[in-house]
Amino acid sequence: MFLPLAFSLLNNITDSISEDPGEAVVEAASWLTELIASAIEPAIAITVIVLLAMLALRILRMMVNRAAQKILQRNDRPSRELQLKADTLSSVLENAGRMVIFLIATMMVLSNVGLNIGPLLASAGVVGLAVGFGAQSLIKDFITGFFILLEDQYGVGDVVTINGATGTVEFISLRRTTIRAIDGTVITIPNGEILQVSNLTKDWARAVLDMDISYGDDIDRAIEVISQELEGIETDEQIGDVIIAPAEVLGVIALGPYQVTIRAWVKTQPMEQWGVQRELFKRLKLALDRNGITIPFPHQVTLVRSENGEHYAAEQLLGRSAQPETQEQSSAARRSPHNDEP
Repeated sequence: MFLPLAFSLLNNITDSISEDPGEAVVEAASWLTELIASAIEPAIAITVIVLLAMLALRILRMMVNRAAQKILQRNDRPSRELQLKADTLSSVLENAGRMVIFLIATMMVLSNVGLNIGPLLASAGVVGLAVGFGAQSLIKDFITGFFILLEDQYGVGDVVTINGATGTVEFISLRRTTIRAIDGTVITIPNGEILQVSNLTKDWARAVLDMDISYGDDIDRAIEVISQELEGIETDEQIGDVIIAPAEVLGVIALGPYQVTIRAWVKTQPMEQWGVQRELFKRLKLALDRNGITIPFPHQVTLVRSENGEHYAAEQLLGRSAQPETQEQSSAARRSPHNDEP
């Protein structure tokens, strides 16, 4: 092509100069004419390649922007997090496409100039294979991060549980996710190591209220008190603006060793379930107290063995000790070899 021809003509002129300078001038003029003629075709081809590459870049940018707009149109009011995700995806796709177009255009230009790109392609393949084996985890991180953003699994500000670690997402990229735990600890997780994600603030949330009452209390009365306290909570002046559905009282869900558990729940906006839960627990506790319904606590019964082998509970023993002893009981207690035992 162009470069081999140029080198060949240059060698011929060099030989002519050593033999006949006059003939060398004629040879140089002829060489220049032939070089210009041979350079026109590669120049036209390179120009066409550059123009096509620029057109491909423009089409790529238009397609990426259109895809980003479709992502944003999924919600009526795109949030800041959704806008960030769309921008990140657009940047990733556009950079990847630009790199592919640039590599293809470069190879075509080098081929038209006259360079043999076969060895270059072979070397690039070997290098790419070595990098692929050495950076498998990095590639896995990028691929997983791309699909996390594409599928909108979670975003900045969401409260998530990832691989057993719970916290608020502070940063997310193609390679890693950073969350901050409730105690302030910053946890960085490579995206390729994410096996399971629990998003606690996706679209809506639920405040679960489990109330324990004693076995001796009236269960139906307790359910009635809880229902009355939660009735119309969605219109409450203090927390009603973050509640999106009326409360539901499910009833008894468990029988424990010393308590009966009654469950109710309230559907709330994302990130608001914990505040609603705290406020309603306080209100339900006061309502149960007003109606004489007790919230139980663990009890421990101590048995005491008497001299004759009988067993008494501690309260029975205290009741007997409160009675005055007869003279015979006092004498028997002094004569007993076990009078030091309770």
